[in-house]
Amino acid sequence: MAETVDFASGDAAAWRAALAAYDRRLEALDKPDLVAVDFFYRNDLPALLRGRDPDPFIAKPELARLLQWKLSRGKWRDRSANSSGG
Repeated sequence: MAETVDFASGDAAAWRAALAAYDRRLEALDKPDLVAVDFFYRNDLPALLRGRDPDPFIAKPELARLLQWKLSRGKWRDRSANSSGG
C-alpha cells in the first residue's frame, strides 16, 4: 500500500498506512533534531497544555521548541523575495 494519500481520499486503510509511515518518513528527511522536536510537538506539548487546564499557557522555553519544530520542518522563504514591490 502506498505511503502517500490523496487528501480527498476516504480510504481509511490508506490513511492508516500513511500515518504508520510518518515516523520513518520524518527520519528519512535527515534534518538535525527534527525527530526530537516533532515528538515534543505531537506528544509532550499537548500533554503540558492539557495539564494547565482551565487556563492553559505556553512558557517561553516551550515556545522556543515550537518555533524550532516549525523552522526545522519547512523551507526558509525570504519574505523580501516574495513581495510584489509595489
